[in-house]
Amino acid sequence: MNFANLITFSRIILSLFLCYILLESKNIHVGVTVGMFLAASLSDWLDGFLARKNNKITDFGKIFDPIADKILVFSIFICLVKIGFMSAWAVIILLIREFLMSSARVLLSKHGLIYSANIFGKLKTTLQFFSILSLILAFYKVDFHNNICYNLGIFLMWVSIFISFISLFFCFYEHRNKFLKVLKGEL
Repeated sequence: MNFANLITFSRIILSLFLCYILLESKNIHVGVTVGMFLAASLSDWLDGFLARKNNKITDFGKIFDPIADKILVFSIFICLVKIGFMSAWAVIILLIREFLMSSARVLLSKHGLIYSANIFGKLKTTLQFFSILSLILAFYKVDFHNNICYNLGIFLMWVSIFISFISLFFCFYEHRNKFLKVLKGEL
């Protein structure tokens, strides 16, 4: 396991610590929680950068990097549902989208076709990042004016849901002929 893969794995561990903090230990300083979330979020960029720079792209990294991202985002979203900061429906909708997108990628990859993230997928991830950050600040009551962090976090989360389905639509639209061939058994 190389250093980039260790960073990917550390994102999963940080996700567990963040869940513990949100569910069990609100007494930890907001800076620690925000710092851990920023470290986990930025590790997604760092592991990919190091793997490409050092020419150490591995199958482990290809598989576990997106899994670590999903664990980070969805574990925090589930904690936010548990503490009443987020609608369970939002998480369910996002999970359905992720299952559909992952299924599409697996189906395409079985036939030697690759679907990489598009600009909408990257925008979705960025919006989710800022949504979580805002909701963590609201959780600690770090607010600038009457729940602005909470309202911003919820707004960004719903915008990310909208953008995530645009991303899904473009995936299916861009590869519609491939999907049709796979469904017809022509590939």
